[in-house]
Amino acid sequence: MSLTLKIATATTVVLSKARSLVNGVVFQKVGTSFVDLTSVTATQNVSKDQKARSRFVIKRPFTYVKGADTLIGYNYLTVETTVDANSPLSAAGELTWLGQSLCADSSFNELVQNRNNTFA
Repeated sequence: MSLTLKIATATTVVLSKARSLVNGVVFQKVGTSFVDLTSVTATQNVSKDQKARSRFVIKRPFTYVKGADTLIGYNYLTVETTVDANSPLSAAGELTWLGQSLCADSSFNELVQNRNNTFA
């Protein structure tokens, strides 16, 4: 089992299933070293009132130079949903479309990549 995600317009990264969790799964791709690790953790918890909370956390490495050293840092993206037990499937499905279209919107890119709040 694997997960293919876009990291640029025409570039993808393929993450392999690394391990199963009690409430989810971890996918990862190791780069040139173990610290050069892209990972996706997907979990779901259902509360006592049957609300399903799903969460995806993407951890993506980057390199930078500080003095004479090349270091690795990490950026994170977290996507989380809460779906009520009484929600029809069609209403829950709208959340995936809303999330995709939000992340594809140019103002989202401006805010995240360029730290430019175009919503103001």
